[in-house]
Amino acid sequence: MRVTGRFLPRFLLVSGQMSEVVLALVRNIILARLLLPDQFGIAISLSVVFATAELAADTGFDRSAVRGGAGDPELRRGTLHTLSLLRGLVIGAIVAACGPLLAHTFGAPEVGWAFALLGVGSVFRGFLNLGIKEVARQYEFWVDAVATGILQLSWTLMVVAFWLVFDDFRAMLYGLLAGQFLYVAASHLLSPYRWRLRFDRTIAAEVLKYGAPLVPNGITLAAKNLGDRLVVGAYFGLSVVGLYNVVMMTALLPRGIIQRLLNSVFMSYFVNQGVDGAREARLYEAYAYVLSFITMGYVVGFSLFGQPVIGLVFGAEYVPDRLLVDLVAAAMVLKMMMSFCIPPALAFGQTRLVLATSVGGILSLAFAALGAELLGTLPALLVGIAAGEAVIVPAIIVLTARRFGLRKSPYVLAFLLPAVATAAAGAAARWVQTTPYGLPADIAAYLALVVVMALLYVAALRHARLTVGDVRRLVFRARRPTAVAQEAEAGQVPAPEAAR
Repeated sequence: MRVTGRFLPRFLLVSGQMSEVVLALVRNIILARLLLPDQFGIAISLSVVFATAELAADTGFDRSAVRGGAGDPELRRGTLHTLSLLRGLVIGAIVAACGPLLAHTFGAPEVGWAFALLGVGSVFRGFLNLGIKEVARQYEFWVDAVATGILQLSWTLMVVAFWLVFDDFRAMLYGLLAGQFLYVAASHLLSPYRWRLRFDRTIAAEVLKYGAPLVPNGITLAAKNLGDRLVVGAYFGLSVVGLYNVVMMTALLPRGIIQRLLNSVFMSYFVNQGVDGAREARLYEAYAYVLSFITMGYVVGFSLFGQPVIGLVFGAEYVPDRLLVDLVAAAMVLKMMMSFCIPPALAFGQTRLVLATSVGGILSLAFAALGAELLGTLPALLVGIAAGEAVIVPAIIVLTARRFGLRKSPYVLAFLLPAVATAAAGAAARWVQTTPYGLPADIAAYLALVVVMALLYVAALRHARLTVGDVRRLVFRARRPTAVAQEAEAGQVPAPEAAR
């Protein structure tokens, strides 16, 4: 099966990728509206546990399918399918065995069977036809995107269907399992290759050697992205997980989209400019301030309007108090600004800087557990998350400046500006909520915040030896490679030296 034309493959690719974000949000909104808070908390915990298990056990078989290798492709494909099936069986058995323990940890031992049943979903995924991944080698990205879209859409529709039958957390459980089953079925229908089990020791050893280092990385990512939900469930119970998940999803879902977009766009800018060209053009500083400005607008928007938006979308019972909003906003600034090193690090092979951001995520999780243990409140947990990330941000600034020969002060200012704006927005929101001056005064307060922050950004750009026009020029024209990078690509001159 082949999709031709220019528009349709791109539309399918974008739609499949967006479905992971949009339909996940839709599922949460539907369940928050349909289920009682304690049932919603169980439903969210089930999806988090399943996602954690799959991410932590990332063995890279899908990437091995894309990479290919020497020898008989049928034998290699069959070996990958055998290893994938074994992985699914092992992960399924581990999840089934740990299910009752997880439910007990969350204070809901009566639903241990539901957590154990999640292992069936991992077994289903073991039967995935990896041909939908392999065809990406021929730039047929739409195949996997369509299968992903089928997974997300069927999962969402099945959640609604099973709610009509059960009216409790089982809607998420059975919807999740049905979605995984239909995803696997779609992979067999869409793949141009038959699913067969074969085995070759040499191929298996090579695939496992490639995938083994990815497992610690997967565990780190699982802990970084999902571990806070598990900590909340363990310390505060499953009903609080529902509230926490709603707030964090509203706050962080746009962050993932923004960061993926910025990383993909600016990584190509850095590659084209080269290490030294990017430094001479002040592309590092320009990116830091673009990220800083976007972070400020995004986080200030959440700080000012997060409460009414959450109440409107999810329901009044999930509206957080002002303290919770302020703490989440502070954590958002740290999470966003911690990523300013990623595009140049990926462009120039400095992946240890990327690892440092993961270390910050793990450290914040440890601090969160410590705060919950010592004080036993949700705000204390959020203070711990922010504290752990605040410890690592200065280290990332110093390491990035050293690697690429940059001044530190522009990055410090780029980090401080959204932090100051977020604190001011929180104060303005409290003032609006507690004073009787009316809408004109509220608008005046917000406009004053905008004007002050605009002046501060102009001053910070001057300190970085940039203007707003410079940033626009760098952002909109950086996609054109520098002369040095073009000549290096043509083999006429050596490529720019590696990062210092």
